[in-house]
Amino acid sequence: MDERTQKMDNQVNDQRPEFDEIDIFELFGGLWQQKWLILAITCLTALVSVLGTLAMTPTYRAEAFIRAPLTSQIADIAESGVMEFTPKQAILRVEEELNSLSLRREIFDRNIGSLFDHEPVSEDERNSTFFNEFNPAIRVVAPNRGPKLKNEDRRTLSFEHSSPTATATILNELNTAASAAAKFNLLIEFKSTVSLRLANLRKELQQGVVNQATADKDTIARLSEQDRLIKLQLEDEIAAVRAMAAKEREDEITRLHEALSVAKSLDIIEPTSLAVMSQDKSNITGSVAFTAEISEGDDPIYLKGTRVLGAELNALKERSSDDQHIAGLRKLEKDLDLLETNRQIEILEARENFEPFVPNAQKLREEISNLEELLTQDYADISLVRVDQAAMVPVAPSKPRKSLILAAAVIAGGMLGVVIALIRNAAAARRERLAAS
Repeated sequence: MDERTQKMDNQVNDQRPEFDEIDIFELFGGLWQQKWLILAITCLTALVSVLGTLAMTPTYRAEAFIRAPLTSQIADIAESGVMEFTPKQAILRVEEELNSLSLRREIFDRNIGSLFDHEPVSEDERNSTFFNEFNPAIRVVAPNRGPKLKNEDRRTLSFEHSSPTATATILNELNTAASAAAKFNLLIEFKSTVSLRLANLRKELQQGVVNQATADKDTIARLSEQDRLIKLQLEDEIAAVRAMAAKEREDEITRLHEALSVAKSLDIIEPTSLAVMSQDKSNITGSVAFTAEISEGDDPIYLKGTRVLGAELNALKERSSDDQHIAGLRKLEKDLDLLETNRQIEILEARENFEPFVPNAQKLREEISNLEELLTQDYADISLVRVDQAAMVPVAPSKPRKSLILAAAVIAGGMLGVVIALIRNAAAARRERLAAS
């Protein structure tokens, strides 16, 4: 038995190099002999793939395309000077609303009857359906940034579902709702900013009115004190000139007394002069030179005579006031009387509306008026996006891709048939070798 086994092993070893060589013609000949098996397996896999795709629920995909608005479409806000707003910011706001879970949930709850065969009953089931099926099916995609798209702001919206009508309806409704929500939120923010700015300007104007009223009071106090000071100075000056006039009158009385005494001693009754006295030989008591020397100056007041000097003296003693003889007194009294009434103070005290006198009041009122107009303005023409193409009802399903699945099944079936045919050929060859040994 051992010798026989040894002999068979030797024969196999002797023949192994011959069987290890691969004959390509023999290989293809074997596959040709198994052609019906390969074809059957290929057809079977193709049939299975067709039946599988027919059993699958078709999925439809709707798409919509939006772009950033034109500058003219947002000019009412962008050119208001209240807040900076660009077309790029506009489409970003719409994109935020498109990705908003609350807005998507609102659309989901509103159209749940048309999305599913049976409406989810419990809240947990509704939440699960929304988060696991509805929300992931909506996509918002920005374009790849490239040289041709560097200045373009646009978005592609897509939604996949088994109902072709529902895909377009949901997508268009979501787009409309997102645009409206973005515009609504923008207007709230814009009007809040305007209202805040308006309140600050009104507060600034009101504060200016308060400051102006305070400034007017300060001006009145300053003018009143200034008038009082000038009045006291004028009163002091008037009193001083009157006192000076009284002293001058007393001095004049003293001089007249002295002159009257001299006139009496010289027996000069009527007014005369030194020249006349020098010609009167009967009254010459000095030399001619002395008389000439005296006559060169003004005549002494005693030459007025006792009658004139007495009359002047009596007039000065009986004088009750020197005011009419004081130069400039009436002007001082006029200035003092004018201080009794200050028209500027009267105007300031009678002022009731301080707003026109506030610095920059006109500019503040103009800005307030512009802001009030912004609050009442109709912003119906504002649009935050341009719809390049609204979603349309898809004609063919996007999933499953039957042709691709069938092609893959045919390729896979053919490969499987070839593998099985090779295995069958190898097994048959081994059986032949064993039978021949």
